[in-house]
Amino acid sequence: MLELSNINIFFGKKECLIDGYFSAYPGQITAIVGESGVGKSSLLYMIGMLSDQSCNYYYNHQLLQYNEKQKQQFRNKNIAFIAQNSILIDTISVGKNIEFYLEDNHKNNVDEILAQVNLLEKKNAMVKSLSGGERQRVAIACALAKDANIILGDEITAALDLENKQLIMKLLKNEARKGKIIILVGH
Repeated sequence: MLELSNINIFFGKKECLIDGYFSAYPGQITAIVGESGVGKSSLLYMIGMLSDQSCNYYYNHQLLQYNEKQKQQFRNKNIAFIAQNSILIDTISVGKNIEFYLEDNHKNNVDEILAQVNLLEKKNAMVKSLSGGERQRVAIACALAKDANIILGDEITAALDLENKQLIMKLLKNEARKGKIIILVGH
């Protein structure tokens, strides 16, 4: 279980959220929905321990009071983040990007992961040659490869056509069934 309490999100003098509460559970997909500018992405960054805004952070009923190094270690072990503008390495192949997230003993799973997002034929393509939707699916494949307990997604299907949106949602539902916490931001 993931809980944040006493959430405070500000943009300059604008108060987006004061003394808020958020929870998400393993085995479920939790959606954060709202208009632009209300703090959805800011909340997601808080959940991902990438924000300097304040809250009490509980994971599996334990209050986490981490310094920056401990936050980084927690993120590396437990969180996969899929951003609106995918964070991929343009100068290496699609397959190599995915290998970056796989543990050494699972490097042979690249083909399987690419097949899940319908991009097996792009394994050797350079990331910079991909369309926006293909890049987004590679970013999702990287998150799947990381096999983290928490998957965070910020507008992850915005660049996808209907068929690929359905494919990605099916994959995320399967990840939730494995007991993972899935949190998605959308409009």
